[in-house]
Amino acid sequence: MLVLFLFLLSSIYSIPIINKNQTFEQFAIIFDAGSKGTRMYIYKYQMEPVDTFDRIKLKIQDSIEQTFYCELNDNGLGSYISVDQIATYFSNCMQKANELIPIEKKSQTYISLLATAGMRLLQIRDKDFAESLIHHLRLYFAQSEYYFKDPSQVKLISGQEEGLLSFLSANYFDSTLSQSPRGILDIGGASAQIAFVPQNFNYNNINVNLNEYIYDVELSNNQNYKIYTHSSLCFGTNQILNMYNAKTIKDFNFNSNLLASCYPEGSSVQITGDEILDNPCVNGLIFDQNQDFTIDKNRIQKDQVFTINGNSKKNKCREEIDRLIPQPECPFGSNQCSFNGVYMPTISSESQFYALGNYFEAFDLTSKLLNVDLNNNLQAFNESTYLICSMSYTKLKKINKENNADIGKKRLAKLCLENSYILRLFELYGIKDLKNVDAVEYVNGKKVGWILGYLINELEKNDGFLIN
Repeated sequence: MLVLFLFLLSSIYSIPIINKNQTFEQFAIIFDAGSKGTRMYIYKYQMEPVDTFDRIKLKIQDSIEQTFYCELNDNGLGSYISVDQIATYFSNCMQKANELIPIEKKSQTYISLLATAGMRLLQIRDKDFAESLIHHLRLYFAQSEYYFKDPSQVKLISGQEEGLLSFLSANYFDSTLSQSPRGILDIGGASAQIAFVPQNFNYNNINVNLNEYIYDVELSNNQNYKIYTHSSLCFGTNQILNMYNAKTIKDFNFNSNLLASCYPEGSSVQITGDEILDNPCVNGLIFDQNQDFTIDKNRIQKDQVFTINGNSKKNKCREEIDRLIPQPECPFGSNQCSFNGVYMPTISSESQFYALGNYFEAFDLTSKLLNVDLNNNLQAFNESTYLICSMSYTKLKKINKENNADIGKKRLAKLCLENSYILRLFELYGIKDLKNVDAVEYVNGKKVGWILGYLINELEKNDGFLIN
């Protein structure tokens, strides 16, 4: 089994003797290169000496805070067509960092870029360009004023890492860690992650390569846990939208004007043939032609334009979402798969979860739009989704304005589809109610997610980036 050591708040490190009263204020710049866009986070944290029996060690205070957030004007690294675009896209946010971080701290400020599912798709589509992009990003950061010494500070992380880092972030600030750690459910634009501690699980009585799914993790309560984690590429909310569009095009025999049950009546979206042919999730590079959403490339021209019009058919929408997600026979036995033939231990009814990312956004936006309380209530979320899926686009925009929900028009038009997909994921994961599932953005005042988990893990490994 793979072993990952994630030490939490009580972790301390051996360092040379220093002034016991000295506190170190440090900064870190982390770029999240996601499938929907690239975002820069600036964190500030304090390091303080801790006097132990015979030496002084260093401990991270509970002081990590996000001090700045900046979105690059890109659509993710997968949208780049030339490495020359790097300086253009990154310059504005880097300038903001230059203004915010004190001059004397810049050479000590750790800088890193982590790419996720969008880059995984780019690797499948054009491996040479993906590698060139990573190489030139490393050159770009190496020329900056910040601390960049290791090529691994710019890298593509695996889906499993993404899930484990979200797990770490969510549990780092959880004051109930003396109990069993909470699992996480997380959805981005191009992938979906789940990570949790299986309960009453017999690791010896199963015909599966556990190295693919189970990680040994040591947490701050000095206990080791076996964490199941899996990431499903192409099953983030943006790619589900693309897969649904491709399925609709197939259902209407590649006609130019189509109807879609999961879009509100009165809305329309246009898709080019080039967008479909260039997407590994629907063009046959990842899934075979037997899937409802995999397109026969010989039936589409690059310059072809498809117009998909919504018609608000709530029941048919659910049926279409069910058909969209592959469910072959589970090779590991009954109730031992989530979907697409992927092994997953059964989730105990007592297991607790944080639902992050687009899970949180779906609950938050739906609650604001309809002015209802959805906390820990699967039935209420289900009923609210049915209501949204039955409304016209005009009606949705009207209540969006009346309730000051402030949901963008594009997001409003796809809310029915996203919510219906999330409900289907709950079913496939075997989550029958939400009494132990909290959709959150913050835990104990800290905004959690895999980016923060990465920073915490790097701080623990590198003595807080204390640089002489």
